[in-house]
Amino acid sequence: SSTGNWNTGILEALSTFGGDCWVAILDEDDEWHESHVETCLKSSTSQECQWVVSGIVRMGKTGKSKDPIPDLIPIAKDFFTTNPGVQGSNLFVRCEALLKAGLFDEKLSSTTDRDLCIRLSDILHDVDSSFASTGEYTVVHYADPFRPRVSKYGSPAKI
Repeated sequence: SSTGNWNTGILEALSTFGGDCWVAILDEDDEWHESHVETCLKSSTSQECQWVVSGIVRMGKTGKSKDPIPDLIPIAKDFFTTNPGVQGSNLFVRCEALLKAGLFDEKLSSTTDRDLCIRLSDILHDVDSSFASTGEYTVVHYADPFRPRVSKYGSPAKI
């Protein structure tokens, strides 16, 4: 996984810009709309806001579908039973919150975004104003199983 690279970038951003800077991660099988980052920034209006989520359009072999956009802070247990509409590429997080959550777990070979979201939910669950939703679909996830990518099951890079 790319977690070591992401953690290095997050730590560099923290040392350069401080804890109030924001991080957005783009997976290799996803695409942002041109306005994605600006839309996330506009949704993070309060100082208490620590993470913002936008909507995801999934492009698969049989067409496209839209995940529901969360409008309330996701609860950690939701990540164990379903996908509450959050993954790496639609997650926009304040650096300080990432540091408090322990950054990405570099020992995991997959589901690192889900793991991080569980920990973010745990540390921020008591502060409703820590979460914001853009209410807009600004991420496209290419879920076609035949599309070549590093994170594909069985990929030599993943083994």
